[in-house]
Amino acid sequence: MSVYENPQQVDGDPCRLVKLAAKDSQTWQAGQFVRTTDSGVVLCISSATSISGLTAQTQSASTSSSNVWINMIPNASARFKIGVTTGGADTKAGEVLIGSSYGLAVNSSVCTLSTGNDTNEVMKVQDVMGRVDPQGNDTDDVPGFAIVSIYAAALDADA
Repeated sequence: MSVYENPQQVDGDPCRLVKLAAKDSQTWQAGQFVRTTDSGVVLCISSATSISGLTAQTQSASTSSSNVWINMIPNASARFKIGVTTGGADTKAGEVLIGSSYGLAVNSSVCTLSTGNDTNEVMKVQDVMGRVDPQGNDTDDVPGFAIVSIYAAALDADA
């Protein structure tokens, strides 16, 4: 993967910073999507069916009875800038994506919108960065970036 970074909130109701218990033996990069479980906060994996929030800080040492800071996603109005991949490779974020639903991919601690994953559609493309910020982006750029919202059903899903 090229110059991807984890999702960043760009619009909507702000995420709420909370401290939660993490499941043991995990590490992550700041901004990765997570979900809450009975065992504690866990990282979302490719094809995840639920997303609760984003990690607020990098966790380089394995969690062990740790409480960690999480940016909880308040509702489906929150929008995030996210890189676009297909089959684990960088791809364009053309206007054709707008209005479509896709799943999550996670590669090397980076969460992306996967145009090749229609199995668990948890994100809806609201716009693409080539339209939002045409001076810094183009719809033919690889990697491309989209603006997405998380479906309420994915936010409310039991983990």
